[in-house]
Amino acid sequence: MAKRWICMSALLFFLWVILSGKFEAKFIISGAVCSMVVAALCLPIMRVKKGERSYFVVSVNPLKLFGYFLWLVKEIFFSAIDVCRAILSNRHISPQLVRFRCSFENPSATVMLVNSIILTPGTVTVDVSDDDEFLVHALTDGAAEGLLEGEMMRRIARLYGEEPKGVKR
Repeated sequence: MAKRWICMSALLFFLWVILSGKFEAKFIISGAVCSMVVAALCLPIMRVKKGERSYFVVSVNPLKLFGYFLWLVKEIFFSAIDVCRAILSNRHISPQLVRFRCSFENPSATVMLVNSIILTPGTVTVDVSDDDEFLVHALTDGAAEGLLEGEMMRRIARLYGEEPKGVKR
């Protein structure tokens, strides 16, 4: 628990320094103290229970997370181009609801998948049932096919150290 507190305090302090841009001693000290206090307050609520196991919400490798972030930004860019092309041509729009199952051991991975789908233009997560069935609205056939290929799910599974599980329609 102390290791997680130190890591979270350091991350919060790093973000504070980047966002504030203040390097005077009084600001550095107050930023460090605030980071430590916020980390201490947040750690107890960042543990998620699923069945008998307990998971820490942000227990991912930062380098893998950065790699996933870069891949997601690329996907967002190409999806935005696809949506713009569909809107401007007015031919490729075919809204549809796509259902698939994708289960992760860590509930945080499910949250990451839901948010990644929502961030990608042309797709919106409508519902996730208790038995890990996703209902997603896709604006185009390409968006629906991209979801069902399962690349996003495989990358998230690897991010959380799980075995990639295929998408089950």
